[in-house]
This record gives sequence, structure tokens and C-alpha cells, in this order.
Amino acid sequence: FMVGHLGYYFDAIYKHNDEDIRSEGYSTDFFTRQALNFIEKNKEEPFFCYVPYNVPHSPFQVPEKYFNKYKAKGLDNELASVYGMVENMDDNIGLILTKLDQLRLRENTIVIFMSDNGPNTFRYNGHMKGKKGSVDEGGVRVPFYISWPGTIQAGTTDQLAQDIDLLPTLLKLCSVNDNPVLPVDGQDLSGNILLRSVPVDRYIFSRQANYPMINCMGSVRNDRYRLIAGQKDTLLFDMQEDPSQKLNIAARYPETRATLAAVFRKWEHELVSQYQVQTTIEAGFAEEKSITFPVQDATLSGKINYSSVHPNQSHTQGWIQNGDSIYWRLNMQQAGRYRVELQYGCQVGETGSKFMLRSNAGSVNFEIEKPFNSVILPERDFVTRTESVERTWDWMPVGDLSLQKDEECLVLKLLKVKDAEAGLIKAIRLNRLVN
Repeated sequence: FMVGHLGYYFDAIYKHNDEDIRSEGYSTDFFTRQALNFIEKNKEEPFFCYVPYNVPHSPFQVPEKYFNKYKAKGLDNELASVYGMVENMDDNIGLILTKLDQLRLRENTIVIFMSDNGPNTFRYNGHMKGKKGSVDEGGVRVPFYISWPGTIQAGTTDQLAQDIDLLPTLLKLCSVNDNPVLPVDGQDLSGNILLRSVPVDRYIFSRQANYPMINCMGSVRNDRYRLIAGQKDTLLFDMQEDPSQKLNIAARYPETRATLAAVFRKWEHELVSQYQVQTTIEAGFAEEKSITFPVQDATLSGKINYSSVHPNQSHTQGWIQNGDSIYWRLNMQQAGRYRVELQYGCQVGETGSKFMLRSNAGSVNFEIEKPFNSVILPERDFVTRTESVERTWDWMPVGDLSLQKDEECLVLKLLKVKDAEAGLIKAIRLNRLVN
């Protein structure tokens, strides 16, 4: 799913090699089936299988048998959904490990389980402070397990580690020689994993990814301390004595605070001093048969708005004012001519509105003539969602449009609204025309 978030977990539509495919069943089960097929297909040669499950996360949709199990234990709907999602994911990971055993690949395969951030709602988090989006321990600390039977012994390490360490560590474990163009920030921790090295102290950094970046919170920690750096103040916590970050000791240890603050600011300067906000979409590659531009990647004007506070997986509504538009900034790798389609919903009484789609190389005018009743998919949420509801959509032809090489701007503009509103718009799709 290409828009950063999946809004419906059952029989969802995914991209596969530029084409939409409708899955069957629950998302986690579907992803696992794809992984099992991939492993079976590539069992005779080295492979890399990446399985990024989208749960546990809102919206809270999970097969009922998993939800009911935890609801029966007295949990509320949110926690019953979360623990149900986790157990379903555990079952699916078990299927992958079983497949490796059946193919006798287990002792020749490195398996890693990890997550990307803390929970997206306040729930049990190992008594750590914060959640997803924060730079406290509970926002950035995640589980990490690595398994290689016969090579890696069971156990744990106290070595402080970060996801940037994966690249150099896996290269070493797989005996891959690499000559990177730029310095690698991570450390090779294969010695720690193989119990050949003792843990060493180090600094690891975290930073929010909001814009403008100058206003973001950040943090740095080593084995003993975590410093939280904000615009107004810095907080210091002893992670050994106070792992839940309940006591700010910055005033008690000003030298430690100053040292960690200097380390963080030096790293921050290296990270963002040359940073420029990049809102240009790279497109027009020779291998692309089609390009889909969801409205979440567009800039909106006038009264047009998203269907949710979360742009991910949202659609646009409020097409009520002539002259309002949305646009995408592109960097086209090559010029091309495309047949354009609009993903939309429009009730019978809303047809007849006129639009223009314009690029730097040309434009095409069109009218929404055919109604399509965009209906909300059946209710499967156990908790009221903040994300946009999922709906049915249709595609309609718009016309042919040329796009130039390098800088381009694709503008969808409402020329004349027929009635109260011109409908709902989800995406634009460009299908390359072969000369």
C-alpha cells in the first residue's frame, strides 16, 4: 500500500508491479502468504524477504476470534484489538519459521524481528515514558530479536543499538564486502551478537521528523543517561536508576547535561544544516508503466480539504468553489505522454462539474459525466477511528496529457461546479502511451 497507511485490513487493494490487486482476508495473513510463496520460489538461492506488517496500529480491525479472546479477559476494545493483532502476527511469524524448517533452511537463514517505533496510542509500554512520535524511551525503543540456529547462541546483550547498525552488521554476518560512497553511521555489532565482543558505551540519537525541522524535539542517550532536547529546555534522566523517566535531574548534574547537549547539537547541525524540505515527487522513470498520484501527496487550495485530520489514506472533499485546485510538484526523469484517469466518487445529483488538468507541457479539460456512488465499506472497526473511512471508488478517463522532463507541476483545477459539490477525489493515474 503506497500511501503510508492502510485504512482497511480486510480484502484490501494493494499495488503489485504497477497494478491494483484485491487481496483476500486479513492483511497480516495476506502479507504472510506472499512471504511464504516468495520463500518457496527462491528456496534454491540466497534471498532477502522483508515482511513489514502494518499492525498493531489503528484503525482497530482484527479477526473476531482474536478480538473475542482478549475481550473475554476483561480488556477494553482498543486493548483487545491490539493484543489480538499481536497474537495474529505471532501466528503468522510462526508460519514463516515453520516454512524455513520444512525447507531445511533454518540454519542457513538469519531471521530478524523488530518494530519501527513505540505504540501509536497510550497503552502498556514496558513502563517507559512516551509513545510513537515522542523522543522519550517509550517512543523510540523497540524489540529486536535476531536468530541464526547453530551460529547465534540464545541470550541477550546489553549493547546499546539502533536500526542504523543493521546494514554494517548484516554485511559482516553475510560476509559481504561493501564500499559505500558515503560514511556509514551505524556500527557493526556482529561481535556482540556472536558473543565475541563486550558491550561498549556510545551515543544514539533520535529526532522528530516534523516541519520546520528547527522546531523538532530530539534526544540523545548512552548507557546511563537520556537527554531530551527541546526549544525551551533540556531534560536529563538517569536511565539505569529511573528507566521510566520520572525525575528530571538536569539541575542536579549540569555538567552532564551540558556535555550531552553539546553532543546532540553537534550531531543535529550535521544532520540538518544543509537540509531542505523536499516536496518534489520523483517520477517518469523508464520502467514505469503507470504513475498514481494520491491526493495525500498534493498541496490543497481554497475550500478543498481532506476527509480526515490524517492525510494518509484520505480523499479530498469540499470541491465547491470555482478556481480551487490541488497540485503535485514533480521531477520527471524523462518527458512522456500519458493517458490520464481520475479516481473519484460522485452522486447522481453532482455530475456535470467541469475540471482542468494542467502540466507545464499542456492541459486537458474534462467533465464528470458518469455518477459513481462511493459507499463506505462495511464497519469492521472495534474502536471509533480518527482515520478517514474507507470507500469504494471508480476510475474515469480524463484525456491525454504531455509532461516535460525535469521540473513539472500537475494541477487539477475545478473550473465550474454544477451543483453544491463536484464530488470526492482520491487520486490521479497516468498511464504511459507508447510512441
